[in-house]
Amino acid sequence: MRSCSSAVKSPRFTSGRR
Repeated sequence: MRSCSSAVKSPRFTSGRR
């Protein structure tokens, strides 16, 4: 959640990419 790159690995956090 800290870096957008981290969200890329987790499809679930993709939506949390604000």
